[in-house]
This record gives sequence, structure tokens and C-alpha cells, in this order.
Amino acid sequence: NSFQATQIRNVAEEQGWIIICPQALDFTYAIPGLGSQDFGTCWNVGSTVSVSFEMYGFPLNFDVTVNENVDDEGFLMAALEATKAEYNVDQTKIFFAGFSLGGFMSHRMAIQHGDIINSIAAVSGVIGNDLTTLTPVDNVNVLQFFGTNDEMITYDDAMISLQTLGYYNLGMPVEETVEYWRSFNQCDATPIVEQYPDTHNDGLTFEMYRYLNGNNDSRVAFIKVYNGIQLADRKSVV
Repeated sequence: NSFQATQIRNVAEEQGWIIICPQALDFTYAIPGLGSQDFGTCWNVGSTVSVSFEMYGFPLNFDVTVNENVDDEGFLMAALEATKAEYNVDQTKIFFAGFSLGGFMSHRMAIQHGDIINSIAAVSGVIGNDLTTLTPVDNVNVLQFFGTNDEMITYDDAMISLQTLGYYNLGMPVEETVEYWRSFNQCDATPIVEQYPDTHNDGLTFEMYRYLNGNNDSRVAFIKVYNGIQLADRKSVV
């Protein structure tokens, strides 16, 4: 999973960080005509998928909100409070990060708890489509990663594959997500751009866009990974 792949425990030991790595609950949904479907572990990221397809010539249309009845927001805040009660936590350096749906969840926590969270990093995850009209409670530093060839959550329109049912929107496209935070933080409109070549001969090149001078010294950075794809299971966090 993401925890093992990043070897974040080694980094934490070196930096003196306290790291919490919670796991999302399973998400199952009974699709008409197809029965109960298991989507694996999924956070309640504030996303509703509007499904539309035909079954024996009849149109079927229904909305599926990912783990709608699971209070993941409350769970993560409770985990944070429990950690603060047990350890000497620097409350100016509270940071949320996640991969795929974990990235979506990091955005949700930043929007709704930016008065407590200082920064987030979202890899292959954007703002859920149910949250796009919300105004964040405070300025948050944001680091966004996304691969241009991501087929699990598409770069241009944040579509997710439901296999034989097709692709459906799950959230705000990545560049709109970056602009959402840049605009709210009132960072500079013109970014500082840096380019990184393919030094590992793996077909990947990178561009980093940094938007500085936001309110309360906030900033937004976006690392665009050309030819980047998701290699891990999008349903694991997370």
C-alpha cells in the first residue's frame, strides 16, 4: 500500500515526525441488475457518481455517494485529537497527505478544517465534486501531484472507471483544483515554473508550478508528471 511504498516511516524517524496512517472502510453498493459490488476501501471524500447505463434496453440512472454514511471527517479529527492528547504535537505543523482517494480526502480535510491543518499533499487526488462550491475555512498550503496519463482518475476531467459501466466524474479536474486553492489563498497569479528532465530513462518528465505570496504566507505548488500513471490500487490509502 501507499504507506509501505513511500517508506514514510524511515523519513519520520529521520525528521522526528509523528505519523498516523489510518485505513478507510470497505465500500459496497447494490447496483440495480448487477447486485452488490465491492469497491474496496474508500474514504467518504465528498463525491457523488451519477451513473447512467442501459440494462436490457431500459435506461438506468442513479447517484452513488462514496461511503455516504461513514463519518471519515470526524474519524480523522478524532484520531488527530487523540494524538495531540498523548504526544507533544506542534500544532502549527499539522499536515495531511494521501494517494488517490486519500488525496481527495486530504482536500476535504483542508477545506473543512483549514483552521487546524497547516498543509496538505495530494497525489492523484483532487477535490470531490460535492465540495466544489464550499469555501475553505482558512488558508492552507497545498502540494498537488498528478500524472497526465492517469487512467484511474483522468487528468483532464477527474473521471473514474467503473469497469463495464464506463467513466464517471468524481471531482474537480486537477488544474481547476490547483486554481481553486491559488484563488482562495490569493497567491500570485503567475507561477514560478521549473522543469525536470527524464533522468531515470523511465519516460517521465516533470513541471513544477509554484504560486507564492498568499494570505497568511500560504502557497500552492503543482507537480505535473508527464506520462505519469497510477501504479498502486487507487482504493487503498490512503
